[in-house]
Amino acid sequence: MKNAASSPGAVAVARPRRARWSNPLLVLGDAALVLLLAGGGWLWHANRVPKVDIPAFDEPTPNGYADLVKAWERMVRRGHVEAAIGSGERQTDQFGHVLTPAERAALVAENAPALAAAREALKLPIQVPPARSIDLTYPEFARFRTLSRLMCLEGRVLEERGEKGAAAAAYLDAMQMGNALMGRSFLLSRLVGIACEAIGRNSLLPLADRLTADEARETARRLEGQMAARAPFAETFEAEKWYMQQALLQEFRKSSLYAFALSMHRDRAEAGAILEANGEGRAPALCLAARAAALMGTFTLTKAGVMKANADYMDRMIAQAGKPYPEAIRPVREEPTDAINRVFLPGVTQTVYKEVDARAQNALLLAKLALHAWQAEHRGNLPETLGELVTAGYLKAVPTDPFAADHGAPLRYRRGDAAGRYTLYSVGPDGKDDFVLGASYF
Repeated sequence: MKNAASSPGAVAVARPRRARWSNPLLVLGDAALVLLLAGGGWLWHANRVPKVDIPAFDEPTPNGYADLVKAWERMVRRGHVEAAIGSGERQTDQFGHVLTPAERAALVAENAPALAAAREALKLPIQVPPARSIDLTYPEFARFRTLSRLMCLEGRVLEERGEKGAAAAAYLDAMQMGNALMGRSFLLSRLVGIACEAIGRNSLLPLADRLTADEARETARRLEGQMAARAPFAETFEAEKWYMQQALLQEFRKSSLYAFALSMHRDRAEAGAILEANGEGRAPALCLAARAAALMGTFTLTKAGVMKANADYMDRMIAQAGKPYPEAIRPVREEPTDAINRVFLPGVTQTVYKEVDARAQNALLLAKLALHAWQAEHRGNLPETLGELVTAGYLKAVPTDPFAADHGAPLRYRRGDAAGRYTLYSVGPDGKDDFVLGASYF
């Protein structure tokens, strides 16, 4: 018997095919495949490391930076020096022993070779090597602060011998070293320079009124020269920009965007815990929810986007750096909002105030020195305006107030009713001439 389907006249009936979308399992499988491909494509795109050309380091020849490090290496009894520049007579060594003037003089004499080496280094151009890795710690920065304290200890010994002009010169050396560390350097180096400068300035300030007219004139002349040679803050932001770009490149080449974001938040929490243990702050909680939030916040980011946002922000800071203080801090309110830059950038914005405050303190000290020299040569009388100090040759220019909204505005100065009394001040961070003086202003 023949098969009916092959019989003449038989008609083949086609069965209807079920649509693929009518099978839920197949639909879910297709959707999962699409999502997997799309997610993989996005992960590849998000984690693609961009190409960035980092400028080469233009090092001066010779560079006094290495000589400064060697000067610290020649120091002896460093712990004693660190502890021996306390205020007043309570100057002690590291064991709590109150140093006598003779012991302080002996400590300085033992460190004469280190002092000489540091001063020779300051005669050379000094360029801090650029930061090109997030892992670098720069231990020499703490050593520079020790060197500045040694210079101030020498100044204290000279004061005790009655050599006040030489003491002022020693304090200015500490300020000069701080100034030298600021040139074309990144933010950490700038902050160290500001700290060294403050160590010298705080020692010089109480001595200013006890100098002779000639000593005050010479001290003012040298301080004014240091202020004029101060590196523009824009150079620091430029160096910091390339440090951040290089650091981001380094980390992005090692880990994914999401792993890096989590590690940064973890490091931030650990740093906060250290501050909290030292009584300097409160540690942020890094619970599971915080980790999840940090991870979720990176899902829409790309490595190229994070680096571009970082570079664009630093470019705004560079452009604003030379403007009056209210304008210079304006980009602070426009920080990138992504999870990585929020952790990476806070130190940048805080440094603007520290820089401007240091410049204000220097300007106030300069005016104070010139006013003292004027008084010493005018029987205790004072000039009507700070401009008279320039006319009479005590200063090359009237010290300006870096906090003032009006760029180039002078410090506020008013003669008092009593003979020899005056008020000298900066308007401060709020820019208001309201006579509400903070502790940092005369």
